[in-house]
Amino acid sequence: MQPVSEPDIFMSLLPFATLTLIVFAFMVPISRRKGKSFAYTLLILIPVVGWFITWYVISLTDKSVLDRLAALEGKVR
Repeated sequence: MQPVSEPDIFMSLLPFATLTLIVFAFMVPISRRKGKSFAYTLLILIPVVGWFITWYVISLTDKSVLDRLAALEGKVR
């Protein structure tokens, strides 16, 4: 059995890194729309944590909806 060389390890991680960068690119505008800071988007780059952060941010209600709801509650009171 031959030892794994450095380029082989890099090539095996390339699809995962590519997918992570694609998700990161999509999450930048989504996290802004949800009213979360850029730190949440940077956490997506951490390999395992990033997928949980992605689902958390996606499940949040948009900031614009929350603002409109607060304005309606202010009118009712």
